[in-house]
Amino acid sequence: MVLLLFPFSIGIIASFGFDFLLKEAAQKTKTFNWKKIEKNILVALGICVFLLFIAFVIKSSVFPAGSFIKDGDSQQFSQEQIVQLKELRFEKLKEDFITFSLLAIGFIAILYFYFVKRLSPRLFIVVVIVLYIIDIIIVSKSYLETKPNRGVEEQFLPTQTMMFLKQESAKELFRVFPVGQLFQDNSWMYHGLQTIGGYSPAKLRIYQEMTDSSLYKGWEENFPINMNIVNMLNVKYFIAQGMLPPEKFKLVNGDKGRNEYLFENQEYLPRAYFVDTVIVAGKSKAYEILNSQKFNPRSMCIISENAEVKLEKPENSSVKIEKFTAHRIEISTSNSATSLLVLSEVYYPSGWKAFINGNEVRIFKTNNLLRSVVVPSGINKVEFIYESSTYNNGLMISYFGWTATLLLLLIGFILRNRMNVTAAAIMNENS
Repeated sequence: MVLLLFPFSIGIIASFGFDFLLKEAAQKTKTFNWKKIEKNILVALGICVFLLFIAFVIKSSVFPAGSFIKDGDSQQFSQEQIVQLKELRFEKLKEDFITFSLLAIGFIAILYFYFVKRLSPRLFIVVVIVLYIIDIIIVSKSYLETKPNRGVEEQFLPTQTMMFLKQESAKELFRVFPVGQLFQDNSWMYHGLQTIGGYSPAKLRIYQEMTDSSLYKGWEENFPINMNIVNMLNVKYFIAQGMLPPEKFKLVNGDKGRNEYLFENQEYLPRAYFVDTVIVAGKSKAYEILNSQKFNPRSMCIISENAEVKLEKPENSSVKIEKFTAHRIEISTSNSATSLLVLSEVYYPSGWKAFINGNEVRIFKTNNLLRSVVVPSGINKVEFIYESSTYNNGLMISYFGWTATLLLLLIGFILRNRMNVTAAAIMNENS
């Protein structure tokens, strides 16, 4: 927030200064010593020209030996590479400083010509806007240039494992579990593969709590992963840089060149499924149950609040996901009794709503992480739709703000022209 507040504040202060230039400086009232101001502008112009000259002639050798080198460079690069890196960073600094100096000289020069009446206010505004656009284009080019980045493309080239998983993902919905050092690798998501790992600087607390409290709370010493959590998260494949217990997992693909092996978890649960038994428990008790070897997510689940309806075990049931997108999930169900349908997606009440046959229903926080709904017996259409009123209201306010700003600017421009025309007419009459 501070990083945003600083340029915003500078912009507000600059707008007051610009308003001063258009009003006070244009009329040159006796309130200020204008000759001294003009002299100070010339001094500032001279300083900028001097700095520009220094920028052209200065060499990186004048800086201390440790300049332009950051911590970790010595471990990552050779001495010859560090010398080249230092020179590249210096040249980048020099290039940006020369650009800044040229823009500063241009603005100070037109400011001086405006003060000595060589530029009209209207032409002064046009030139300032042109300089501003040039500055924005120069700065934005570094961030918005859409040229291919070969380094990124090479880093995210699909591996043998990824190619296999992409073929499988076209058949059904599932997630993967990259174990060990692979857990925070985002390359799986880059290729459209759904993973329970990956790195994000803004993680959902509810998911981080599950990772810390249950995921690695397995009951076997040689395999500390809680398979209750893994199965309910729809994890069909494990990706490891070594062998996993053969009695638990089936090796389906191996890339010896990358030391990367793919194992199938044959006990994984589908993305949506009905359960037989429902337990009502608070967060702490729920984690205790989830970490118990007796808990079976295939037949039971834990909800945080009472469903207030009688839930039964469905003797016959079927679940089919018809549509799956980021903001909408459509499911066709058939069940012989009123039962709880668990959806293996994160519980997020701030926006997600559930509908059965077009009627909104309550979403229950399930297994401290997932979501579920009570589905009546028979054939039903279940929909999960993301509709954030906060986002929609914010978007409307933003549109209104931009529209109002443009209208006010237009009105101000029209009124200013009328005032100038009126003032000119009065001066002509007096003359």
